[in-house]
Amino acid sequence: VARQTLVGGVYGLLDSRTYAETPSAVVARAFAEHFGSEVLQVNAATPPHLSIFAHCGRGAATVAFLVVNVGNRTESLMLPRHGAGPVVLSLAG
Repeated sequence: VARQTLVGGVYGLLDSRTYAETPSAVVARAFAEHFGSEVLQVNAATPPHLSIFAHCGRGAATVAFLVVNVGNRTESLMLPRHGAGPVVLSLAG
């Protein structure tokens, strides 16, 4: 994982005092474990503060989603499921 540090920003993967994982480290690990290399196109009507990314997953016939909410309020997102009702996610801002 390559990171760029901006002036005054904290973008490391480990806390410099405690060596605990930062949220960026957790996301990087989850991405490496669950996301394959093939990027999928996402067509969704979402507010501008939500970003949705999709890749083929690491498992057979799976899709991995990353949803980023940079807003300051909780949003709901409904994902279709084959053969069942939709999955509704609540995304805290």
